Amino acid sequence: MNQVSYTVSSPASAMDDIEDIIVATYDSNVLVISDRTHSRFISLNIDKLLGVDKIAFKVRLKQNEMNKILLVQELPATDEILIVYSNKHSLSCLRKANKGNHPLKQFVKVKFKILNLYVSKNKVALTYVAFISNPYNLNISNTRIYLDDNNVLPVEIPVGKSFVKSKLKLLSLVKIAKFGMPSLLKGGEPPINSQVKMALDIDGDTAVYPSQTLKIHKQKNRRLYSVPVSTCYTENFAVHFRRTYNGTPTLVRRRKNAIEDDFKFRLFESRPISFLLYHMGRFSRSISDVNHNIYFEKYACKAEEGAYNLFCKTTNSKNSKNYYVIDEESDDYADIKHNDKVLKKYSYSYYWHLFRANYFISTEAPAHVNLLRSNNKYVRRKLITTPFVFLQHGITYLKNHDRKGVYAKNREAEPAYMVVSSEKEKKVVSEMLRLPEDRLLNVGMPAFDDVEYSSINDLTDDVVTIMLTWKPYEEHLNDFTATSYYRNTVAVAHLLKAKLPALNIRVVAHPKVYDALCRTDLKDQLWVGKISDALKDTKLLITDYSSVCYNSFYRGAGVIFFQPDIVDYERETGPLVPQEHEYIGYRSYSIEGLNEIIDSAISNNKINLSYVRTTEHEFRYKEINQFSDGNNIDRLFSALTSLKII
Repeated sequence: MNQVSYTVSSPASAMDDIEDIIVATYDSNVLVISDRTHSRFISLNIDKLLGVDKIAFKVRLKQNEMNKILLVQELPATDEILIVYSNKHSLSCLRKANKGNHPLKQFVKVKFKILNLYVSKNKVALTYVAFISNPYNLNISNTRIYLDDNNVLPVEIPVGKSFVKSKLKLLSLVKIAKFGMPSLLKGGEPPINSQVKMALDIDGDTAVYPSQTLKIHKQKNRRLYSVPVSTCYTENFAVHFRRTYNGTPTLVRRRKNAIEDDFKFRLFESRPISFLLYHMGRFSRSISDVNHNIYFEKYACKAEEGAYNLFCKTTNSKNSKNYYVIDEESDDYADIKHNDKVLKKYSYSYYWHLFRANYFISTEAPAHVNLLRSNNKYVRRKLITTPFVFLQHGITYLKNHDRKGVYAKNREAEPAYMVVSSEKEKKVVSEMLRLPEDRLLNVGMPAFDDVEYSSINDLTDDVVTIMLTWKPYEEHLNDFTATSYYRNTVAVAHLLKAKLPALNIRVVAHPKVYDALCRTDLKDQLWVGKISDALKDTKLLITDYSSVCYNSFYRGAGVIFFQPDIVDYERETGPLVPQEHEYIGYRSYSIEGLNEIIDSAISNNKINLSYVRTTEHEFRYKEINQFSDGNNIDRLFSALTSLKII
């Protein structure tokens, strides 16, 4: 958008030299700016503000009429506000979306620089310098440092017309803010991520400003902002400070994993040992031309999504050394532990090869090979800086993985290479994640090689599987029965019970709501075991936004998309990828609409597969996943060999 400037001239409507108080009024889509007598005025239809940043009228003003907010007006039948204000040489009119922020926030500037971050068992301390620039002389009060609703610290912040420029003066403003750990962990379930912010009231309403990082702390590689700055363990929590992509200091509080109390874990993850292994790994890589590659799947607890099969093809490679990481508590561990290149998670060999690795090759983000939100800065730095080959665990053609997502360019888990399953998916992934197309390997997902194509048919048992998507924006709800995930799962299951025997209804529940569902009449429908096993005989899958739909369709099943919360979901995560004509199944936005589809899809306890899986649906699917020959791993192996990775 552009700013439009006008020079106001005589005669009667001119306001080029005002020696009076200025008044702004709005009525019936017309803005009028005038002196007190209304003998001189500017009249403006506010539709002229559409498509421009603002309109400015060049005028000369009395000293006491400069830098004033003249009007703040909510516009009827819109989500917009109108603001009229003056500065030294002009009157400006601004029309903008009212996104819930304080409408006058832009007129108050806050410099809130964090000099040091410190975490201990007893407290969190922030060394900071702050100053408020208030050139429009607005009423500012109640300044406080905000972490979350339970941790708000009132502070005195100097206010002036402009920012302090003297470094000596700034040094005199340095302060330390402290939050007690009992308060930070109050209630036992604090927010996992809390950005350090400055909150203040402007004319009685709250505006919130992020804290900022000093230039000397800024990273050239923004991905390294995820590395912890200061850490500690206290009670049952792991606590650390990190920074966001934009450099905003953020406090992380999560419950400890059981392994974090283990003596060997604490030894290998101690700062001295981690420091030593980190630098030994760097040295070893510098003197060797042989790649060491680490393979793993979700939480390093599985061997079912193709990463292990790819690893097995590389064990005899003369050009690289390859290792597979898996937790000994995993159901799959016993089946593969005989392979001497399989590393037990958290063992000494695991840590050495982790720090020695040239590439991570996985169906999940590199963080899954260790602990999510780990306190170990050396492990986190290693995971971020090591090239990552992303095999995917589901086709990326449903949920929006936007540019703020973990896999996007310059984000924590940006892949060096990523597997896709069609030219169509490649184009979408490149645009969403800002990844060059030559880093996207169109070879097909390895996970599909172990799946029999179109194995589901009319003779297959009439089993319906419900598998909805957990919403990250509901993470803060301690009562999981209050989530849309829980409500929608229960509603779909109850609807199906009127159509099919209970034994033919299967619910694959997210771990967070599994216990809650166990206390309902659905407890006998809850699936226990691998998702891949649940899909083997699923004739109809009901999901909302899960990429498991493409896996199930590959097997021959029909898919129905139940999306009653699509407005909330898209507002939080961005627009879904497929256009209406690209969906591989029918869509419903209400339980009543789903009931109509189910009435046509199921009768006499039988699923009409030809109804839920039409020829048109199959055509759409083949444009999204063009491979069905079971040779995806062979193609991937060839691609990684040509790239001299394996």
